Amino acid sequence: MKIAVLDVGSVAAKLELLECRPGVPPVMTRIVRVSTRLAEFTTRDGEILPDGLERVAEAVRRCVVAAGELRVTALLAYATSAVRDAVNQEAASSRIREHSGVELAFLRPEDEARLSYFAAHRWFGWSCEQLTLIDIGGGTMELALGETEEPSLAASLPLGAARLTREFLADSPSVPKTELLTAHVREVLERALRGPRRRLTGSTRFVGASKILTQLCRLASGTGPGREPRPLLRADLRRWIPPLARLDPKHRAVLPGVSSSRSAQILAGAVVAETAMSLLDSDRLDICPWGLRDAILLRLADAHRLVPDLVEQWTEEDELARVLGVSLPVVSPTVVGAPRRSMEAAGSMTLSIRHGAEHAGRVTE
Repeated sequence: MKIAVLDVGSVAAKLELLECRPGVPPVMTRIVRVSTRLAEFTTRDGEILPDGLERVAEAVRRCVVAAGELRVTALLAYATSAVRDAVNQEAASSRIREHSGVELAFLRPEDEARLSYFAAHRWFGWSCEQLTLIDIGGGTMELALGETEEPSLAASLPLGAARLTREFLADSPSVPKTELLTAHVREVLERALRGPRRRLTGSTRFVGASKILTQLCRLASGTGPGREPRPLLRADLRRWIPPLARLDPKHRAVLPGVSSSRSAQILAGAVVAETAMSLLDSDRLDICPWGLRDAILLRLADAHRLVPDLVEQWTEEDELARVLGVSLPVVSPTVVGAPRRSMEAAGSMTLSIRHGAEHAGRVTE
């Protein structure tokens, strides 16, 4: 039994596999990543340009082809804010459906926050009495806190790094533009964090879970993608925001730990992280390599351990929703592996395949 989860985001479409066999613990493996770079093909008003529509549709198609070649039994496919919140979301969904036969699902932003928190809590275990999660994506920032695997508070804010870059830093970077961005972020967060701040205890563990935060960690420590990042310090962010504001994305991309796909967004991500940490009175963020996609796979693995043949019994979507905690339809097996064009059709798009059972490992993105 092989179950795949496809996550379509602003930087890439990422397919991850859960392999379940009788008598053997489920194995989660990163399988394929195809570049979308939707942030570069989205206007300030939030419209995905024609080239962006083609890229994301082709990326999904390639992942569906890979799922078919791997003989995936069931595929769960969803898109995050980059497609969900686009003003031409219907056109994007239609183009993806035409290319791949897949109807992407859209999770509620609050559910994304809740699931990301679940993954972080599972990663750090019960060693923390209270966990506060900050997850800075392309379109939104997720915030969640709690004491158990289910958060007592989960919220999503329009403070994603790609969104803020489009709105405030679309032209050449500058210190005045960064100051305007910082003022906006602080205004939004001051309103949003009034309630959460009152719930914090002195023993809370602050956790960051996003590629932007991981790359900021590596930038601060001067390490590349081959080493696990150390905690991200607020002092690091304060130190790096001014030089990042003076560099254009091309020059940021040569800095240690910063990928070309996120070099334009990393300044906005740093501003959001530093402002949130300041308002929450946090001096450090421990970095969690697991996120939304991992949370879905973890819940599927939990269900398999309890009832090994449960997946085969899923005939109703409400049963799957009960297991996952969100509504996420299963793509029909007849769709998986039914490509309309060859894998070489969009030759310039980045395709990377990773095999092995080291689930915590990540490719720099």
